[in-house]
Amino acid sequence: MLFFRFCRDKSSGKGKAQSMRIVTNNEKVRQELDGRWEVQMVDGGYGDVLTAVRDLVHKGWRLLTHPLSGSVKPGQTPYKSVLVEQGDGVLDTDSLRILEDSLAAFRTQPRRMDKSREEWQRQLAEDFREVDYQLLAGALQSAAGPAGRLRVLVDRA
Repeated sequence: MLFFRFCRDKSSGKGKAQSMRIVTNNEKVRQELDGRWEVQMVDGGYGDVLTAVRDLVHKGWRLLTHPLSGSVKPGQTPYKSVLVEQGDGVLDTDSLRILEDSLAAFRTQPRRMDKSREEWQRQLAEDFREVDYQLLAGALQSAAGPAGRLRVLVDRA
C-alpha cells in the first residue's frame, strides 16, 4: 500500500513540489536523507511516528505515503518513515481517516518488539532500519516520476 499525491500549480499546469517532510524514528533515514529532505526525527516507536504524523495532519499537512506501506506489520518492526506535504492549512480528512485507521491497526497488532526480546531486537535492528529505509527510498524515487519532476536524490553507494 503506497500512494502519492503530486501537486499541480493551477496557473501553469506544471508539477510543483510542495514543502515535504519525512517523519521517522529511523536514524538511517536521517543519516542518508537529511540535508536533501526535511527530516523530522521522532523519539519513540512506530506508534509515536504515526501520532506525530497525525498531529501534522491536524495542522493542515497531507499524507504522501501510506502509514502502513510495506509488508512488515506494525507490531513486527520498531521503525517507520512517512512522507507528508504541507497543505493549505485545511484539515485533509482523507489523510486523517487513513492515519486513524492505521493507528487502530497498530494498536491491534501483537507487539513482537517488546523489552523481553531486547537481544533479538538489537541483533535485527539494522535489518529493520534498512527495510524501512528501502521502502522510503523506493517511494521517493517513484515520486520523481519518469521525468524526475521532483529531483529526488536517493543515492546508494
